[in-house]
Amino acid sequence: MATISEWEPLARGLWAMKQTTKSGWTLRSHAVALNDGELLLVSPLSSMREEQLVATEALGKPTFFLAPNHFHHLGLGRARERYPDATAVCAPQAAPRLAKQCPVPFGDLDALRERLPSHVELLVPSGTRGGEVFLKVTDGDDVVWVVGDALFNETQPVRGATGMILRATGTWGPVKIGKTFLWLGLKDRAEYRRWFLERLERDAPTVLAPSHGDTLRSAELSGMIRAEAERRL
Repeated sequence: MATISEWEPLARGLWAMKQTTKSGWTLRSHAVALNDGELLLVSPLSSMREEQLVATEALGKPTFFLAPNHFHHLGLGRARERYPDATAVCAPQAAPRLAKQCPVPFGDLDALRERLPSHVELLVPSGTRGGEVFLKVTDGDDVVWVVGDALFNETQPVRGATGMILRATGTWGPVKIGKTFLWLGLKDRAEYRRWFLERLERDAPTVLAPSHGDTLRSAELSGMIRAEAERRL
């Protein structure tokens, strides 16, 4: 049975909630404060119970859901039942699969962009197949990258078949670009590499907030990500 954490503050107007499966595999949802008391939920968790939903509403009124790629949709049906007036959005590349796999209708990212505060930015990489979307949150000297499957930081023990798959695909460990992302998430690896390294140089993130694994805060983070990108991409 999955366990679920409380919302953890990461930066100004940014929180994370972690769901851990019996094997130890983790999935994180992120909440982002929008303008006028509204709230964005990134990859809403499918196991959220009433107490987590009430805690979510204490952060703001959920008005947007973001699927950060075409795989992260399992909690959207339940979230839409609770918040029927919220708008679900995704990148254009993610829309075809999401339309088949998820009962929730999706709009484009422009509607969300209009509600973002000035310190939050949507980043849409070039060269992806799954429609990966990052969020960049700036808080003083900290720059946070909120990512879906582009980067993992799964360092806690993961048991059973899931753990074997993670290790076999190079997905387990600190700051990893897994083979599954390379195989399933990318359409043009060279184009994505170009975009990724340019964006990394521009943003120099100090906090990694992944959908899988733990949040990592380090002055050396940009170099760690670059080393992994140079090795994998």
